[in-house]
Amino acid sequence: MIFSILIFLLVLSFLVLIHELGHFLMARRFGIKVEEFGFGYPPRVLTLFTWKGIPFTLNALPFGGFVRMEGEDGSARREEPHSAKASRSKGKETMRVASHIEVDHSPFYTKTKLQRLIVILAGATVNFLFGVLAFIVLFYCIGIPVSKTPPVVEQVFDGPAKTAGVQVGDVIEEVGKQGSVLKPAGELESFIRFVAHEPNTILILHIQRGTQTLDIPVHTRSARDIALGQGALGVSLDQPVDFVHYAWYEMPFRSIVVGVQKSVDFSFTIVDTLESMIKNLVTFGMVPKDVAGPVGIVKEVNDQHIFDGGVLAILNFTAILSINLAIMNVLPFPALDGGRAVLIILEAIVGRKRVAKVEGLVNTAGFALLLTLIVAITAKDIWTIFH
Repeated sequence: MIFSILIFLLVLSFLVLIHELGHFLMARRFGIKVEEFGFGYPPRVLTLFTWKGIPFTLNALPFGGFVRMEGEDGSARREEPHSAKASRSKGKETMRVASHIEVDHSPFYTKTKLQRLIVILAGATVNFLFGVLAFIVLFYCIGIPVSKTPPVVEQVFDGPAKTAGVQVGDVIEEVGKQGSVLKPAGELESFIRFVAHEPNTILILHIQRGTQTLDIPVHTRSARDIALGQGALGVSLDQPVDFVHYAWYEMPFRSIVVGVQKSVDFSFTIVDTLESMIKNLVTFGMVPKDVAGPVGIVKEVNDQHIFDGGVLAILNFTAILSINLAIMNVLPFPALDGGRAVLIILEAIVGRKRVAKVEGLVNTAGFALLLTLIVAITAKDIWTIFH
């Protein structure tokens, strides 16, 4: 457990570092004044060091980080001086200065909408690109995954599939709605996404069971009854693969293609899961029991012995967590990068002055709610461990 905690903290710290570096470097690139680079969330514990007048600080809550830029909350916009407007008007000219000349640093709100969007989304972009790169390196080392069979039923729970007669070991070759043309089940991720988007529907599973070929109708669960880990069918699935090493000159290109493909597929899976969770929360007031914070993730990693696989296993976990962080950060939630990006886009619709009036309040309230969620989920994880 101690080993799992240490590795997780190192991985999380690294991902937070590169995320905030994304914000920091783009802020510097566009001449935005950075007031603080923080590890964790306030209150501040100590100042690690100062670089070019920017304090790099360690804060009490070690579950994130931030780059604080002058004027990013929009509080100064209401009394924006003419000099600030002039600074924006000559923005393009300012950015043409040679790289060895330091750009005059000015508040965040003086920059163009596009520049501010780039700065806000730079952190999530870095996390996603690192996840892609990590998957590319992983597949280059272990080989290119080639599916042996279509999805295979690994476990059957009490639910629609069991009622319909689906058994462990069944190979799902084709799937489709009742009355429509069946299509190949394909990759596991795409099959799971297809089924997830068909709640309360009769699906036909074309199954290979030994020497038998069967078409089994299954009435999928409604959105309210879908359980995490079981899905709309009530089964756990697997897809055996071989990892193939091709000629040395092919491996880099194949690794890039598969790495990008797996990253995109995994991103869609995260989005689909979040969509299902939000629907259940809004429609039925149900909070999924499987939602976990840092403490819950460490427990799961330790229970599953994920880090026992060595460096490549840690790299795989880091890639997954990095893409998770990227997707979560672009959600349109106040205080997250996605929420801040939405406010910038709203400026083009309702005007800057109207957005500036509520921006600080929205971000502060969102930040407080985010911290509350972190504390609540962490408390739930600790309670689960001891019970």
